[in-house]
Amino acid sequence: MRAISDPNELKILTSLKQKRGYNPQNKDKIVKLQLSGYKGLYAELRGENLRFFLRYTKANGKKTDRVYRGLSLSQITSSALPYDRELIAKGLDPIEEQKKARQQAAKLAEDNKKQKITFEDVYLQWKGYTQKKTLSKYDVSTEESYKALRDMNRYFHVFEKHILPSLAKTPIYSITSYHLTEIFAPLYSEHYATANKCATPLGDIFFLVRTGN
Repeated sequence: MRAISDPNELKILTSLKQKRGYNPQNKDKIVKLQLSGYKGLYAELRGENLRFFLRYTKANGKKTDRVYRGLSLSQITSSALPYDRELIAKGLDPIEEQKKARQQAAKLAEDNKKQKITFEDVYLQWKGYTQKKTLSKYDVSTEESYKALRDMNRYFHVFEKHILPSLAKTPIYSITSYHLTEIFAPLYSEHYATANKCATPLGDIFFLVRTGN
């Protein structure tokens, strides 16, 4: 429950409690009060929780309530209410506009998060996964395990020499075919076998990005 200290809100709360009555049986009764001077703005008491909402008519003629959660009366009347009335006057639904704003904010946050994930971050994740998967097939004390580790490290070395330096600090979600062509075109021209060795792990890395596995 939001703490109430504003005198106007305390006055409204008292009025709602009086309207509900002080009989213990009425403690869960929901009571409403239209606020004078603010057309369509109501205060509502649910249990001990005071909240405010705007009742308005949508463009399709349907009445609905826009609940102001966590906002004080002064915040509502000075900012939220005038903004919502402006939207309604334009034929827009404040609730839908709020949903859109939240979706846009969530998308922006996700985009910002993605921009912080570099190719090197994903490469190191894939490298660790590949090492663990490969070594799990062998007894670490055997010659076979030693050879597997040696071959795997050579595999990583080739990729880290020819591919990683060019992409390391590039955000993984911003890498395009242009970036890859710039790297692989000369590599295939001069070192075809090496390019093929690098293409396989690159495909695995981007598969990891797409699937999240």
